[in-house]
Amino acid sequence: MHITSMPSSISTRVVRLQPWLNVRNVEACFITLQQGALILKDRGKTLLDENLAGIHLANRPPDGTFATTHAQRLPDGGYVLASCRSKVGERNLQIFGPSGRFVRSFPIGDGIEHLAVDSRGRIWVGYFDEGIFGGDPLSAHGLSRFDQHGDLEYQWNGRPNAPIDDCDTLTLDDNDAAWICPYSPYFVAMIKGFETRTVLPKAPVSIMSGLLVGPKHLGFVGGIDFHGVGDQNGFRINVSPEGSRIEAMPKVGPDPTPKDSVVTIVSLETGNRTQVQILDQYSAPMTFRHNVSCRAGAALCWNGSHIYRFSLDSLLAA
Repeated sequence: MHITSMPSSISTRVVRLQPWLNVRNVEACFITLQQGALILKDRGKTLLDENLAGIHLANRPPDGTFATTHAQRLPDGGYVLASCRSKVGERNLQIFGPSGRFVRSFPIGDGIEHLAVDSRGRIWVGYFDEGIFGGDPLSAHGLSRFDQHGDLEYQWNGRPNAPIDDCDTLTLDDNDAAWICPYSPYFVAMIKGFETRTVLPKAPVSIMSGLLVGPKHLGFVGGIDFHGVGDQNGFRINVSPEGSRIEAMPKVGPDPTPKDSVVTIVSLETGNRTQVQILDQYSAPMTFRHNVSCRAGAALCWNGSHIYRFSLDSLLAA
């Protein structure tokens, strides 16, 4: 089933979160298999688990230009670390065993936006525009999947589908299907094995920070309430000639809630939308941009001192 239109009326509610973990100077936090977490600090040099215990990685290759920006767990308890920027052929992914001992490294492409590992140990990678258009064939399609030996198993095909200019969101559901909502068409697609299905031809928001997936609902985390240049939602988008700057005039209308702290929930059965604004324990709006990690229907978000978690089910029940 897919939805071709969105109802005009949107209900809005507010949810206040309490901290899940208290930890300072978090650079990034990644939700992993079994709803665990891996936390990066100290410019990627410190890796913590969800118990805030340090993870020691042994026999790492010389750092060179490798700077850890992404981390995931493997099904056997091992770890995957990646560096988002690389030259063509440069080994920017490292695999470690459950004990933390180095196993192997291999290239996965430049411009890594998202890294996820499914229950079969396959490594999914979504890329941002500099990687897609930077000349590296591993990232040129916007979405790739590798096995644990570095063999390329899958790449997004932009011919029957729309091309990916920036893989804004990538999440894995409980059945190992990958879900994306890419720039610039902003549709939602599901990739299961090698098969692709468009679930939502037009997302309700753009430039979102995360995607939550449930049996009957999708949750778009953050974003901006527009679909394209000069669209019906009242946004005027000015893009610089080199494409590096986007300016959006605010929407004028009855929906003033800032999307940067909002999850927009869409029913896959009816198309109805609900907005949930997420506040921290002090009733201040959360800021999702670059500070959220999603897997299936669960999410982690963080600020300078705390990590929070919420789920699509909890937002629907609020």
